Order: sequence, then C-alpha cells, then structure tokens
Amino acid sequence: MEQRYRVDLSTILDELGAQIALDENVELDPIIIGSETFIPVAPAHVTVTLINTGAGVVAQGAINIDLNSACSRCLREFILPAVGNVEGFYVSPAHSDQLPEEQDYELIADRSIDLMPTLVAALTIDLPFAPVHDPECKGICPTCGIDRNEGSCRCSSETANEPFAALRDLFPSDEDSG
Repeated sequence: MEQRYRVDLSTILDELGAQIALDENVELDPIIIGSETFIPVAPAHVTVTLINTGAGVVAQGAINIDLNSACSRCLREFILPAVGNVEGFYVSPAHSDQLPEEQDYELIADRSIDLMPTLVAALTIDLPFAPVHDPECKGICPTCGIDRNEGSCRCSSETANEPFAALRDLFPSDEDSG
C-alpha cells in the first residue's frame, strides 16, 4: 500500500494568507534510487509551512532523516544523514486549468493534500547515486575482495588499478606481432 501523509487544509482554504505550521515526525518507507536502497533508521522530522496564496497553497520547509545505507566502494553499512528542501504547490481541481502548462502542482482533494510525494521528492533529489561512508574510502580489492580500509593485500596494484587488465591477454599488441 502506498504511504500517505494527509494534511487537512480546511482551516486555511477560505482565508488568503492563512498558514498551517507542521513540526512533526513522519514514518517513511525505504527510498530506492537505481540499485541503492536507503532505509530510514527512525521517523523523519518535518518542518513545513503551508500558506494559502489565493492561487493555491504553497508548501515550504525541510525534512531531516537518518538513513541506513551501504558504501558503494567497500559495502560497509553506515548511517547517512539526509536533508531535503520541501517545496510544493497545491491547487483545487477547479483552478488547475488556469495555470501555465509548465507549472508543477498537485491537486487538493476533499480540502486536504497528500504531502508524502513532496517529502520523498525533496529527499530523493539530494541522495547520492553512489553513497560512500567516507570520501577517503579505499574500497575493496577487485582481485581478492579484502577491504582496503582494514588492511592491504598481496595483489598486484597494477592489475587492481586497471579496470580492463583482464582484457589485455585477449588481444595481441603491436609489440607481440613484430
């Protein structure tokens, strides 16, 4: 079942400039980006203000969460703190045809909105495609599999540093044919 975070807008829809301030913790499902899965360690902290601008409701704020991830270099699990800037625009279906085509918006339904897609999008934009636990991570040896952060191996560094070294023996070089 798709996760939702419903916010009732009844108190601000009929008054221009009216606001709702959200400051609460929200449960999130794991976030998947490509082959990476980011699993929430605890609920996300959301601080968002919803403002009736007359043309619609604007959402502005932040989402903070700690996510369990795996380092793309050494496969070590680590906690990745993530912060996203929340920005959303919500309109009633009756006014959606008055907006420019390039305007991004979500619809207000039954005087409420689902803020979850906006929260997840705010995090997804800033999450790395290849997370690393430390920028200086040395990764694992492609030959023997040892974690180079914990020790060294006896594998040839020349072969380990050349991603196409295994292909070298498949094609004769100009030096071999002479």
